[in-house]
Amino acid sequence: FYAAQFYHQAQQDINGLQQLVQNGEMNALLGWLREKVHVHGRKYNSEELCTRITGKGLDAAYFMQYIEDKYNGIYGLNN
Repeated sequence: FYAAQFYHQAQQDINGLQQLVQNGEMNALLGWLREKVHVHGRKYNSEELCTRITGKGLDAAYFMQYIEDKYNGIYGLNN
């Protein structure tokens, strides 16, 4: 759940992130992760880190959106 929420925030912070990832260009995402997540190590617990990065606590809606988008793309499903 955290990964989906963090990735959503990374998309907000990095222009064209989805296209970069699709092209195998991971440097922007890795830099973002190092700056926002890795630098803190075990300084914060998961919930505190999530709030610091995204401005709010864990929200499963980001994961649900990720799953819906993924399976809609694979199977051509419509909501």
